[in-house]
Amino acid sequence: MKCCIGNCEKAARARGLCTLHYGRMMAGRDLSGPTRIVVRSGSDIDRLKSKVSISQTGCWEWTASLTEAGYGQMRFRGTRELSHRVAWILFRGEIPTDSNVYGTKHVLHTCDNPKCVNPEHLYLGDQQDNALDSVSRKRWGKRGCKGESHGRAKLNDEDVRLIRSSAHSDAALSSSFSVSIGTIRHIRKGRTWKHIL
Repeated sequence: MKCCIGNCEKAARARGLCTLHYGRMMAGRDLSGPTRIVVRSGSDIDRLKSKVSISQTGCWEWTASLTEAGYGQMRFRGTRELSHRVAWILFRGEIPTDSNVYGTKHVLHTCDNPKCVNPEHLYLGDQQDNALDSVSRKRWGKRGCKGESHGRAKLNDEDVRLIRSSAHSDAALSSSFSVSIGTIRHIRKGRTWKHIL
């Protein structure tokens, strides 16, 4: 018996669903979304190509596991490796050694798309090249951003001004702004958000 979802050709395992669709159902995810064929054998190039989708820009976008930074990752030579580095090795050859902490050159993107594994969009560089690329794309120093420009900020400049001028208790402000009491105290004492007067 085949899976009861659309034109899925996989064998039904539970409740009339294949393993993939059953897993999606149990996770509360959409059952009608596209499925990806996982290649577990064959050459490394076949495995890599089975996990990409070609975009209109020519990027080979990674559709499998991603790092927190948005880069593709896969098992390669017995370890987890970034997929764009694997693509470089498979299509261009080994990555040259370098004197940095990683021991090899960096594999950088001309397309500025961390999911891209198209070897035509990749080039080698050292740490300085990587830093200059980050600066030119206005991504440098994001970790050092202040106030509301920081990606994880829960408050904005106006909220901070209201907190500092408020007569309410730290606990009441903490509740109304959905932040900790410690955050309120640090703001009021000027330890954080120092750039807001």
